[in-house]
Amino acid sequence: MGSALVKDPIIYERRTNNLVEEKVPIKLKTALQFLFGTMLGRCIVLTPHFRSYLKRVTLEKGWRYDAKESKAEIAEFISGYGIDTNDMEKPLDEYETLNEFFYRRLKAEARPIAAKDDPAVLVSPCDCRIHVFPTVTEAKTIWVKGKRFNIRNLTGMREGGERRKERNEVKRRRVE
Repeated sequence: MGSALVKDPIIYERRTNNLVEEKVPIKLKTALQFLFGTMLGRCIVLTPHFRSYLKRVTLEKGWRYDAKESKAEIAEFISGYGIDTNDMEKPLDEYETLNEFFYRRLKAEARPIAAKDDPAVLVSPCDCRIHVFPTVTEAKTIWVKGKRFNIRNLTGMREGGERRKERNEVKRRRVE
């Protein structure tokens, strides 16, 4: 098929100071490999039908996770993502749905702002995975939401602009 392999991401765990391979479910990995690793897959991703399908599936998941029955999935979610339940503002049994648990409030002391006066330190408003690329050129090799990164889309600058040439590139996404 000529596709590039989609590898499990290597992530830095701040609690352990270790680099670990994040396990991606095989169904998801296979779908991503097809959709973003093949010409046919990339063509499919760009169709209105596929985008409509993704919107429908996303809405259905939201409704499912808002249903009372989703409460049964909270324990598996906690286990799968290694969530520290000591950080939660209220007891675990008070969350009625998976979505309610997902957007839970944390205790004020759970996420102190590190080096708030140091502009070299990134402060994130949420728990998320942060991707850091050594250069913008390397960052352009990935696709986000079905579109390839490029300098003009990100900054309005022409390719090779001196200000951006050797900077790092950071992308974040929510941990789900």
